[in-house]
Amino acid sequence: MLGDLGHDVPSLVFSIADLDYNRWDGHRLGDMDRYGLIKTDKQYRVLKVKTAYYAVQNVVSVFDDTLERMADAPLEVQCDAEVACFAYRKKGTGQPLLTLWTKGDVPSDDNSTLKATVRLRQATFQDPVWVDLISGGIFELPPAMLATDGGSVAFKDIPLYDAPIVIVDRTVVMKANAW
Repeated sequence: MLGDLGHDVPSLVFSIADLDYNRWDGHRLGDMDRYGLIKTDKQYRVLKVKTAYYAVQNVVSVFDDTLERMADAPLEVQCDAEVACFAYRKKGTGQPLLTLWTKGDVPSDDNSTLKATVRLRQATFQDPVWVDLISGGIFELPPAMLATDGGSVAFKDIPLYDAPIVIVDRTVVMKANAW
C-alpha cells in the first residue's frame, strides 16, 4: 500500500476476508484463497484476524487526504541495506512525515532491524516519534538520535526492517488516533 502511495499509484485492499471461489473443472479445484485480512472457514465464519488487518488499520489511520507526497524531498538515507523511503507533509501545517523500510530481500517473519541514518533538509520536527505500522506501536525518539542544523534534521540509528515504519511528529499520529 505504501509503495503504491509513494509512487502515486492508486491501490486498494483486495479483500477483507478469505474467499472460497468454488472453482470447478469437472472437480473441485484448490482450497480457500488466503488473501483476505480476516481468516475464514468454508462457511465464512471468522477464524482469526490476521496481522495484516491491524497493519492496514494502522496505515489508514495516518495516511489520509490530509497528507501530500513530497515528490522531490531532499531526503537521504544511509543503511547497510536497500531502503524504500518516501516523504509527505501535512496539508496546512507542513509537518513532515517519513516512511521507510528495507526492501532488498523477500519479506520474512524475522523482524531483526538494521540501523539507518536519515537526513531531511528544509524540515523541522518538534516531537518526533518512530511508529511501527505493523504493531501500531508509537515510540519516542531520544534526543541523542536527533540532530538539527539550520532547517535540516538528521535521525541517527533509526531501526528499520522489512515492514514500513514512520517518523513523524507525535501530534500528527496522536490526532489521527484520537476519538
